Amino acid sequence: MASAALRSLNVYMSKAAAHNAESIRRRHAMVERQIAHRGISSPRVLDAMRRVEREAFRPQELRKFAYDDTPLPIEAGQTITQPYPRWFTPPAPARRRWRQRRPPSWGW
Repeated sequence: MASAALRSLNVYMSKAAAHNAESIRRRHAMVERQIAHRGISSPRVLDAMRRVEREAFRPQELRKFAYDDTPLPIEAGQTITQPYPRWFTPPAPARRRWRQRRPPSWGW
């Protein structure tokens, strides 16, 4: 009886380890393709994105989409943004160039 329970536990642990390895692979691929490839180079940001398990924040039926480059539905008809938000703040040199081009009457 104990050996059957142990075998069952080993099978469960093997499946969990395989799922975890796949999740890590998908998370690292997301960071490279969707974050770093689009110009985000801060090591702190990239490291944080590699460590956060996005699937842990999704309902079970949406976990397989946690690393897709698309918004996901949340409650009340709202969505949570994709991993790389389209409104991401540009680096400081780009902001300075933009400020130099804006009309002075904007007041900021």
